[in-house]
Amino acid sequence: MKKYWDKVEVGHALTPLHKRPISRLHLAQFAAASDEFSPLNLDDEYAKSAGFGSVFVPSLIALGLAEDALQAFANNINLVSLSGTFQRMIWPNDTLTAKGVVLRHYKYHEEYRLQFSVWVENQNNEIVMKGQAVMTLFKNAEEEMREKLVVPAISKASHDALIEKCEKITNLAPAVAPRNLAPRELA
Repeated sequence: MKKYWDKVEVGHALTPLHKRPISRLHLAQFAAASDEFSPLNLDDEYAKSAGFGSVFVPSLIALGLAEDALQAFANNINLVSLSGTFQRMIWPNDTLTAKGVVLRHYKYHEEYRLQFSVWVENQNNEIVMKGQAVMTLFKNAEEEMREKLVVPAISKASHDALIEKCEKITNLAPAVAPRNLAPRELA
């Protein structure tokens, strides 16, 4: 379904998105897909020896569910940013639900944006992740037709601002040319 900026208001809620109970198979599939084979998420004995009752679910699964809820909000949006903090452990067989609400409706660098508060709850209505998201939308159907794009593009100014922010966060140093290594040193 399509949504447009001039029709969405502050307080508009996302439709809650439910995830079936998280199985051990799901944990193994996530490990394979993310190339993150932490024994804390896969090996009960290891997790118990580390002080946990059993394996636990990687928190990124909750963030991914929040992203899915945002994408389900409208199929003509461009997700600019999504961040979250993890509030409590997620365990196998937990059932998660992603929720959210529009906090802010604004224009930035010629883009029409919405800022969301998003969170994920377990089956006991306990918040396991909370965060923020920003998305761009078309102002209205006329703008979408004029732009002839599936989702709104971000402006050059926004792109440059994101690059600058990333460079500050990662404190990128200038690239250094690698020294010449003999083939045996590369192995």
